[in-house]
Amino acid sequence: MAESTNTGSPAQNDALPQDAAAPKDELTDQEIMALTQQIKEDEAKKSPLVGEIIDLSQLQAEYEGGQSDQIFVAKFRYLSTQGYELLRKLRGDGDCFYRAFAFAWLEEIATQGGTLAAQALSLIELQLPLLEAAGYDSEIVQDFYEPLRTMLEKLATSKSESHEAYLLERFNDAETSNSTVVFLRLIASAFLRSNADEFLAFLFAYEDDARLLDESGMPTMHNFCQLYIEPTQKEVDHLGIVAVTRALRTSLKIADLDRSLVGAQSGDTQTAQVNFHDFDGSNGSEQAMIEFHTNTLLLRPGHYDLIRKT
Repeated sequence: MAESTNTGSPAQNDALPQDAAAPKDELTDQEIMALTQQIKEDEAKKSPLVGEIIDLSQLQAEYEGGQSDQIFVAKFRYLSTQGYELLRKLRGDGDCFYRAFAFAWLEEIATQGGTLAAQALSLIELQLPLLEAAGYDSEIVQDFYEPLRTMLEKLATSKSESHEAYLLERFNDAETSNSTVVFLRLIASAFLRSNADEFLAFLFAYEDDARLLDESGMPTMHNFCQLYIEPTQKEVDHLGIVAVTRALRTSLKIADLDRSLVGAQSGDTQTAQVNFHDFDGSNGSEQAMIEFHTNTLLLRPGHYDLIRKT
């Protein structure tokens, strides 16, 4: 519950009308929202940042009780027909996309061998001047980059059989995991800033947010990145996904578990299919260097996990 900010003297407070303050046993809408958010955050902290592999059917079972969730159940069945049987849960803290991307990205690199790890390390190094040009302090950037660099160097020299346990241990270390998330957010921000002309038209979808507007009333990429890309615990949007996949030349697929009736026959919920979104990771003439073969991102409303085929 929010603390009172009243700094008046007792005499001043006594002079307030009786109805000027809500009764102590009632919560304001803002306090209810803050309390609800705190409960969600406390519950989220009970789960690992990145979970072990489990059967996807365990997540499906969470939806089978409610009548309104039958469309999700149908879509889980569809995923099963496509070979998706395994799930890795991510903590729902607003950083789940970037954390899922980073884990899957490193796992893919490890699976394909040390040469790709060295290439990925070189690709990351190419991003550092862009980060500096975007105005980020180089020493601070290096602090956030260090855990990712260490993991890439480890993967370049270790046997692929040991990578899963290593990555799970590292990504459930809060400092390593969160630093990597911040670094990816900075990469996405620097990419959007350096390619602002290409993406500026997309910002008009946010024109109702006055914080994005400059003195002439136009949205700016600088303001957008500060508000929507860089802050931690901020859910990713389409531009963030495009930016990080293109900057790191990575192609990925997202399975969108929404309430749409895509593929449904005559509107029959039980035949609904899952819509997949592809990000090809190409950047101009440069094609994707890393492809997600092992993992697919699963998007449920407001949250990302990882799924894979057996």
